[in-house]
Amino acid sequence: AISIKYIKELMGYAGADLVVLSGDQLTAKDIDKNATAYWDIVVDALGATPHTAILGNHDAEPPHANGHNQSSPGAHTNRVQLMAHDVTTRLSHSQLGPAHLNPAVSVYIVDVWNADPGELTPELQLVHLDSGGGGMIEELFPPQITWLNRTLEKRRQQFGRAIPSLVFVHIPMWEFKDAMKHGSECVGEQDEKVAPTLHNTGLFAAIEANPEIVGVFVGHNHCNDFCCKIGRRAVDLCFGRHSGRGGYNCDGYENGARVIDVEINPWKASTHIRLTNGSIIHEAGL
Repeated sequence: AISIKYIKELMGYAGADLVVLSGDQLTAKDIDKNATAYWDIVVDALGATPHTAILGNHDAEPPHANGHNQSSPGAHTNRVQLMAHDVTTRLSHSQLGPAHLNPAVSVYIVDVWNADPGELTPELQLVHLDSGGGGMIEELFPPQITWLNRTLEKRRQQFGRAIPSLVFVHIPMWEFKDAMKHGSECVGEQDEKVAPTLHNTGLFAAIEANPEIVGVFVGHNHCNDFCCKIGRRAVDLCFGRHSGRGGYNCDGYENGARVIDVEINPWKASTHIRLTNGSIIHEAGL
């Protein structure tokens, strides 16, 4: 109930046009009945705001998970069923990913369009990737990276230009581990060690190779909310902010959410953290 209270408070402050549920909406090992009923409670807290979703390592976590086997199958509602349900919920823009990538199911792109009805090219692409857990090893496997490269190239040809893109994935890439040490223009806090995917499968190399990708946004670690620019293209690597009270919490760490503001003509993006007490911290350009 506290988590839902926080979400509703944040929605009241933000005035968002879209919410990205970035994984671990549920702790499935604590759910005895159909998890979709609990999922609906989260979606209902968003009110009249549309949303998209990706899965984290706890959303379909098996009942016997003890911190070492969160990838094991056995949840009462599996990860494919969860995403299939979310697609049907009110104001959802989520999609089921390509079947050949299952059980990596939250893999898709959502276009953001100009309000001009004559506009034939999106202004922004929201790329959703699946880093596993809950019936899938906590890793972003190479076939998903191949899908990303091919899909973005196809879209460049389709639209005649590279469309600015933001990537959302729950578990951080390995490059997040040293971002605060080796990155530039860092803002925010790192109050715990970054816990990346099990192996580095080359996602960041693909991100650097696709010029439209502006930033990558992750969750997973509840006490990190930093943004840093990394690599030759200075891609922004950003944590969100722990929004609810599920899992663990850190002393003195106010709950909140990451907000991303995008303007067009000319294209410009920025980000900040909105806390449940209403204050804004850690503002940064993207």
